Amino acid sequence: VMFTPQKDSLNPYRQEMNTIMLDNIQKGRSNIAQDKYLCVAIDSNSDERAMAKFEELDRTLEKMFRDISPDARILPVSLENRLKILFDIYNQDDNNIFYNKKDPKTGEMSLDIDALLRGGISVKDVIAPSSLYFESSWFKTGNTYAKALFLQDVPSFLSTEFVADLTDLTCNMLFSMQYQPIETVEATKIVKTMMINIDAQITAMQKTAGQQGYTLDLIPPELKRKQQNTRDLLTDMVARDQKMYFMTITLVIFASSKDELENNMS
Repeated sequence: VMFTPQKDSLNPYRQEMNTIMLDNIQKGRSNIAQDKYLCVAIDSNSDERAMAKFEELDRTLEKMFRDISPDARILPVSLENRLKILFDIYNQDDNNIFYNKKDPKTGEMSLDIDALLRGGISVKDVIAPSSLYFESSWFKTGNTYAKALFLQDVPSFLSTEFVADLTDLTCNMLFSMQYQPIETVEATKIVKTMMINIDAQITAMQKTAGQQGYTLDLIPPELKRKQQNTRDLLTDMVARDQKMYFMTITLVIFASSKDELENNMS
């Protein structure tokens, strides 16, 4: 989409067009700039084992992404870039400064952590917003208004299209999906307990229906569906080596004013 510099006198115009297009991407309704990150956490009491596991995961993930697109690459985010991401989230009003060092030769800016430590401050002081203010249903980080939401109940079937529908909204947001795998033995216990509870409900309803002279087949469709879904889930876990996960989905909407925040929420 962007214009590539050429060996002629028109590069200033190309640069101007690139600037206009970038501005339209940030503000336009049909063109939304999105940054997506995959964060992996490992529980380990050894740095060496954790790093070895991370390297193995890097290779596995890169192979999986290349199955989707041959040109895909997995690039670890550096410490400075991770801190800059957090800084940009908490300081959207651009009142704070992240970089504290300038290369005299190239003019490039960077974060000098050693200089921070010598000054008696840490990276937390750098990425923290100028202020935090909380109300019952919204909050402010610096001069930016925000509201946090979470998905409370996940249906038995959820299309991946819902992620695109949410992230295509024309507002600044932070969408997070966190997954934590459940050990197979523990997951099997959870599913079997669910099956016992559902079967107990069905038995109680059939008993009540029999006492009232109704047919025993009058079971609510929703309960039948839960029973079948639970049995299918157990079959997938036992026979097909499928996994269960704890999942948390959160959405934080940002805006420059309270009215804009309410408009984004509607």
